[in-house]
Amino acid sequence: MCDPTTAIAGASLALSAGSAIASAKAQDKLAKQNAVNAIAARNEDFRALGLQESQLQAQTTETILQNHRTAVNADAQARLSAGAAGVAGASVDAILADISSQESAADVQAQRNEQAQIAQIQQEKRGTAVGAINRIAAVQPSNPLAVGLTIGAGALDFASNQIKLRNTGVPKPLPYSSGGGKSASGEGSAR
Repeated sequence: MCDPTTAIAGASLALSAGSAIASAKAQDKLAKQNAVNAIAARNEDFRALGLQESQLQAQTTETILQNHRTAVNADAQARLSAGAAGVAGASVDAILADISSQESAADVQAQRNEQAQIAQIQQEKRGTAVGAINRIAAVQPSNPLAVGLTIGAGALDFASNQIKLRNTGVPKPLPYSSGGGKSASGEGSAR
């Protein structure tokens, strides 16, 4: 049977090891949940940015169509006005060419604006991805080596304390020898 001090020290070692293992499991669970949340947030941001990009493309298409309708109306108005005034030739052709040129310039500008805004959205997506990676990295899973070292340190402390107890504890009485009632130190027994 072991003495109470050893039993208490052993129980303390077991509790310390159990606590280190439970703490590691909790850290691992926290890290996994953090990663799940970061990925879900990133995916939601990607979805919102993708929707924004689609709306931008639809808006640009609508702008180009509106530019075309405006140009067609201006072209028809110029032709009608020229016909009513009896004007024909190079001056009418120059007006029609200018209308077409303005339509093309407006279309090019709308496409440039769209490309710039899409580039910005793509940059936001990259930033969102990096943010998710940083968020995941912020909560690391437990380190098995650190857990093992914690448990090992507790075991060494336990062993060290046991050695100290044996070396500084109450001296054990020497056994009596069978010859003449003298102890191992050579002294006689007092009876």
